[in-house]
Parts: sequence; C-alpha cells; structure tokens
Amino acid sequence: MITGFVVSYGLGKLLDEVIARLPTSLDALTRAKQELIEEAAKKVREALELQARKNVEFEVRLASALDEREAVALFLRLLPEAAVATTRERMEMLAYALAGLFQPDLSAEARSRVSRAVTQLEPSDVVELRKLVEAWDTKDLKDVTMPTPGRWVLLYTGCVAHPAGPPPPAFWPTDLGRAVLATLVNWPGARGA
Repeated sequence: MITGFVVSYGLGKLLDEVIARLPTSLDALTRAKQELIEEAAKKVREALELQARKNVEFEVRLASALDEREAVALFLRLLPEAAVATTRERMEMLAYALAGLFQPDLSAEARSRVSRAVTQLEPSDVVELRKLVEAWDTKDLKDVTMPTPGRWVLLYTGCVAHPAGPPPPAFWPTDLGRAVLATLVNWPGARGA
C-alpha cells in the first residue's frame, strides 16, 4: 500500500514536470521538424535539378507524364514522413525517394506503389535490397536464401519474393523492389556503408 502511494506520487511528480515542460518541448520539436521539412524539400529540389541537368528533355517529359494532383499527393505522402523520420539518414532517403519518383517513365500506379513501399523501409532495408539485386544481377547467389530481418521487411513490402518449400527458397527482387532502387539511385546511402 505504501509502495503504491510512493510510486504513484513519484510518477505523478514526474508527469507534472513533463507536462510543465511540454509547451517548450513541443515548440522546439515543431521548429526542428519545420527545419527538417525545409531540408528535405531542399534535397528534393537538388535531386530534381540534377535530373534536369542530366537530361534536357526531363522537364517536358515529366510534365506530360505527371499531373499536378499526383505531384501534390506524392509530396503530401513523403515530405511529412521525411520530416518526422527519427534519423537524418531516413529523412534523406525519403527526400531522395520523393525526387526519384518524378520520373517520366514511371506510371502513376508505379509511383503510388513505390511511395507506399518506401515509407515502410529503413535505410538498412534499402541497402539489403541493393545487395540482393546485385547478387541476382551478378549471379552471385551464395547467400540469397538466408533470411534476415531486413529481408522479411522487404518481403512484406513486396520488394522481394520468397516462395515456400524446398529446395532452400531464395529471396529475389521484384519489379517493385527494382523500382524502389531506381527512385533512390541518387541517394548516397543506397550503397551502404
């Protein structure tokens, strides 16, 4: 009985202190997230400008392939997700993914699927996906059967496939997985450490 009173009193004091500091903490958090949104938007702008410099027809082709409503929807899906990312690396990954979605060769459906998948991935998952794609492309298949936490995430998002049953089933990249990597081609972290 006494222990319960002490614990509840102690927790109550702690809660009071947290609540007293909450407005200041929320203001700081809001400012930090605003800065991250601006930084993510800057990364998107830089990546789009890079694509435009590489291909003079980029803007014209993109304008005919992407309407304003879809562009706004992509920004509304990925930019806030980038802003609330818990690490700078994830924020950058999502910003580069957003920029990478602005490809004239991607269909609206593909952009939608890739944007959904990439919001569920962490940078380490993308590095794992890159390794799997490279293993398949170079026919270096020695460890494509090994289940890892990242591979299960990739399976869940549809970026890899994995059939059941013998012989030891392999994980292999799907078209969606390859499209995710294509949108992140300019992200420096895609290569892994």
